Amino acid sequence: MKKEKQEMKKAAALVLLFMSVAMAHGATTNKVLNLDGAGFVSVTTNASLDLGTNLTFMVWVKPGVSNELQILNNGLSGSYWPSYSLYTDGSGHFGLGLGSSQGAGQAAASSGLVELDVWTHLAVTYDGDVVRFYTNGILDSSVTIGSVDPYLPVHNLYIGHEDGFTRYFQGRMDELSIWGSALSQSQIQSHMYGQLLGTESNLVACWNFDDGTANDLTANNLDGSFVGTAAATNDMSVPGSTLDPVTPTGSGAVGDPYQISQLAHLVWMGVNAGSSSGKYYTVQNDIDAAVTAGWNGGAGFIPIGTNDTPFAGRFDGNGKVISNLKIYRPGLPFTGFFGYVDSSGAITNFGLAGGSVTG
Repeated sequence: MKKEKQEMKKAAALVLLFMSVAMAHGATTNKVLNLDGAGFVSVTTNASLDLGTNLTFMVWVKPGVSNELQILNNGLSGSYWPSYSLYTDGSGHFGLGLGSSQGAGQAAASSGLVELDVWTHLAVTYDGDVVRFYTNGILDSSVTIGSVDPYLPVHNLYIGHEDGFTRYFQGRMDELSIWGSALSQSQIQSHMYGQLLGTESNLVACWNFDDGTANDLTANNLDGSFVGTAAATNDMSVPGSTLDPVTPTGSGAVGDPYQISQLAHLVWMGVNAGSSSGKYYTVQNDIDAAVTAGWNGGAGFIPIGTNDTPFAGRFDGNGKVISNLKIYRPGLPFTGFFGYVDSSGAITNFGLAGGSVTG
């Protein structure tokens, strides 16, 4: 009984600590590209878009109609093969076209269909021989097209439109990225819910629209301009706003701690709090948790550890900060970033900034 009271006091102290440091600012909203069939984004091409024969495209899409929809295209006036194009066909298959020249190319399509009015994560890779399509991180199909070396684009890159045709995207997109390597399935799954910084290895371009523009996050300066009715709009329904857990690297041993580098890793910690005893965790970088404002019907982030399954690991914040976290559980006990920490657990070098915690 005495130990139980001590643990409850410790948990209560942690709640007060985390509530006091997390009350400064309201959480921001997530913005996506909204396209109604009369607008698109135009990106001026440069040499960084010469991708070679190893490449990956990734994007969250929520199509509103079943027509052929252009996600990404750099063809010229409808008369030539684009060096690459990403699209859904009239039946709803996800397709990739690669042009070895303006007069020749290859195309492949997924086996599965992209659902209407549902957020779906699409990824396609090409390794110089095989095109692989992934839907929500799961391999859908593989198509061998042989060797195609996409030519250096000579036309602007269009997001949501194909030049020379009335083929526009109708719906919403988010987190569109281009890579100069064929990512593995585990890499795709890791990046699905994570927030790209623009500095990742082999990342050529990334547009997340969160600042209300179509600016590129990378140093390649592939900034886009809204054309027609295209605009960035608030939307917290993107699945990245309600993260699935992602297992971090590391074994959890003292010399090989779990490497916490994204919000989905923190979600994983909560799901696996019951097996945290004797495990070590180290935060690798600051983490922006603003998207938690729209999670769980407004309740936000679920605290790590409960009375039944306390967190019993050793968590080293490494001087990093988790910002803009939201937890809204009025009247409920054990409310904080860590809801309940066992007496064998330890939290060090850790801080929160901004956000709000209500318990």
